[in-house]
Amino acid sequence: MTVSKPVDRPDKKLRARCVHCLAELDSETKDHVFPASWYPDSTPADVQRWTVPSCADCNGRLGKLEKQAFVRLALCADPRKAAASGMSKKALRSLGIGVSDLDETEKKHREALLRKVFAEAKPLRHQKIPLLPGVGPHAGFPAGDQMTIIFPSGVLELVSQKIVRGCEFKLNSEAYVEPPLKVKIYFVHDQGAEDLTTFLDKLPATKIGAGFLVARGQAPPEEGVHMVLYRIVIWGTWKIYAAIDADQH
Repeated sequence: MTVSKPVDRPDKKLRARCVHCLAELDSETKDHVFPASWYPDSTPADVQRWTVPSCADCNGRLGKLEKQAFVRLALCADPRKAAASGMSKKALRSLGIGVSDLDETEKKHREALLRKVFAEAKPLRHQKIPLLPGVGPHAGFPAGDQMTIIFPSGVLELVSQKIVRGCEFKLNSEAYVEPPLKVKIYFVHDQGAEDLTTFLDKLPATKIGAGFLVARGQAPPEEGVHMVLYRIVIWGTWKIYAAIDADQH
């Protein structure tokens, strides 16, 4: 694959569609490509926070998944990194820690989430499942004091696909990911995937504030295939690797 510029799409419909389910929109809501609560405290005030057209159903459904992912991802981010500034504090507040002005219903909700997250957590020294790409032990902290956070099944993949669809709309002339094309997510570690990472390192990257870095590569039309590769780094920590292409039969 070589790098090509996004393809102009003169055939785009004038009527907006939902980036996620592709339904035409009678009333449009805006979905944040990177959820609004995910922007670190170090984000400059003038940063354009990407939004894309979405239906209310997809926005609501995916918003719930984002919340499930956020509290766990933010607990895994190194709070000393500028790219993750304030994330761990937000996560703790989501669990009811460090807040005192909650009504009784919200307090019970956050306490229940706290119990759930930490009931599933395991000491890092007992780690037996693969860690997410880019996420691992924090240097300078004793391994015995660190925990492995477990994510609900499928949540990270669905949230990752949602982010990639939004990035493709913003970076490829408002393109929708339509059948037979699919967003495929790969939880790939850099070690052992040097060919891929070397290629992605050469691509121009789009920075959205301090928290997000998006690298995109697209096969040129003369190659006769539609293939797009993404690497998205969140908070200088979590790496999403993705491809947009059709299933090969």
